[in-house]
Amino acid sequence: MNIYIKSREDVINILGGFQKRKTKENVRFSKLCVIVDNKDGKIIYNELTKSLVHLTQEDYIAVTKPENEVTPGFQYLLGNYFLIPEKSNEFKDAEKVKQHFLSLMTDDIRTSNIRTYTILPTTDCNARCFYCYEKDVRHIDMSEETALKIVDFIKKRHAPGQMVYLRWFGGEPLYNFKIIDLICSELKKANILFSSNIVTNGYLLDDSITQRAAEDWSLNHVQITLDGTEKVYNKAKHYIYKDGESPFVRVLNNCMGCLNNGIKVSFRLNADTYNIDDLKALLDVIYEKFGTRIGVSVFPLFESCMTKKRTEEERNKLYENVYELEDKARNMGLLWENVNSAYKSSMCIVDDGHSILFQPDGSMGLCEHNVDNDKMAHIDNPVFKEEDIQKWLEKCEPIKGLCDDCPIYPSCVRVKRCPEESVCNHNIKNRKIVKEKFAVIRLYNDMLANQRNTQQPVINALEITENGVYTPTEGVNGFSPVIVNVVDKTPYSPTFVAIKDRDKLFISYLKENLSYFPEFTKQEFVLFVNNYTNLNDNNITENDVEKIIDSKLVWFGIDMIKHPKLRSTETFEWNGGVFCKGCITLSEGKTKIFKW
Repeated sequence: MNIYIKSREDVINILGGFQKRKTKENVRFSKLCVIVDNKDGKIIYNELTKSLVHLTQEDYIAVTKPENEVTPGFQYLLGNYFLIPEKSNEFKDAEKVKQHFLSLMTDDIRTSNIRTYTILPTTDCNARCFYCYEKDVRHIDMSEETALKIVDFIKKRHAPGQMVYLRWFGGEPLYNFKIIDLICSELKKANILFSSNIVTNGYLLDDSITQRAAEDWSLNHVQITLDGTEKVYNKAKHYIYKDGESPFVRVLNNCMGCLNNGIKVSFRLNADTYNIDDLKALLDVIYEKFGTRIGVSVFPLFESCMTKKRTEEERNKLYENVYELEDKARNMGLLWENVNSAYKSSMCIVDDGHSILFQPDGSMGLCEHNVDNDKMAHIDNPVFKEEDIQKWLEKCEPIKGLCDDCPIYPSCVRVKRCPEESVCNHNIKNRKIVKEKFAVIRLYNDMLANQRNTQQPVINALEITENGVYTPTEGVNGFSPVIVNVVDKTPYSPTFVAIKDRDKLFISYLKENLSYFPEFTKQEFVLFVNNYTNLNDNNITENDVEKIIDSKLVWFGIDMIKHPKLRSTETFEWNGGVFCKGCITLSEGKTKIFKW
């Protein structure tokens, strides 16, 4: 047996320690294990303890037999809750752990620092999608007066040195982009560091808007919905413009402009019976134009809210086609899943205690998908009532016949009021499990690749010691150092900055696909790192990073094992070497940054 990721210590402690076998009773594999076949045996990911192992087929069969105690790996599998007594109820353990992490979420938007602001510049739109859930919402544009009041609100609730995250939503938010201009410019005048992302149809993302977004809005991600290839898309979107230009062609060209300006783009594919086959053809169009620079996700229309009546046969057929679509996207490198490596203390921004939504008329709420029914306060009187907040905090009870044999139950949090996530059925559940299995395969393959790479010859590895002194050494963990000058325009910018000072690890997100690094002052760099990590109790100071900033050194990467969601196998060439995003090895009191 090979152990690739050990169990989380905090989870083992919550469970009362490593499991011990009290009698000689038979054991079985926990239902909380995701088990995937491969040519060498079984890949097994424990959703309860977050441990990953690989067993040969022979060992997999042997460990559950009466004489199993002599089988290699048995004690680890038993102690770490892969194997449990045959009559055990593993879901009691899952509930215990789950409730522990949910109890950690004590933040309240009335008293805590707000970090994320979802802002609707308008509820109007330049498209007329037949499926739009906002089509009956009154069309309103945000005024400059309201926008400035929002800026004042952000200033008053802003903690010194904290990064603010802006989410532009609509309607079509670019239909009133001057409001985005105004809010961003006022925040910059106030020296408030922020980043933003946007959900848009992309039609108005021309070169001038894209450049403005990259430079003035600190826009790092764009989500765009596609409904099919050109003919299907144009019909579904039904734009108001009649100038003869193909919206489909325009939107794709605009997406390329975003990428060229260092803004990440992702496509959401809305799938229904009318377009599911055409979406498969769309994948070919996406790959031909963008390669794997743009990822996709698939969203079955009307399923989450059950707003469309289907027979069981129709629903099953739709999901069969969704599986085929996702398989094709996955094989093309356009779709990738990450395992449930963390326990949640909230479902999303609606119940995390750090997020607020502003509607165009100044109304305040929590959920952008529930605009008409989520007016909880107003910018002129921004006081939230206890009962309104509690409505969004109440979690769904387990569903009998669905949750009681679902391996991903430990990481599943559903808010009762949410029209999407409160709904589950066998199709939704099975799709999530299938996606998790592919995520486990990806995780396992990445672990193997990392293991192979650590065995390669090495030279000149760089260590950063506790006191910040740079000490070049030879042959550390099979890698050579990566040193990137911040002010030089390099062909590729790393995705993550990682700093370990004494016992602290700080991870900071950088925009992907930039052609250069932003140049920071010490103060800006400290703000950037501290606020992207959200580790406010362990913030670094200018003194901590003085030598790092002065020497203009920035590192890329993050520990692949501890943070599997942030892994990447993408490589790029620079300065005579081949580099990989996502490779750093951490040791006590030191940080090592490497290439291979």
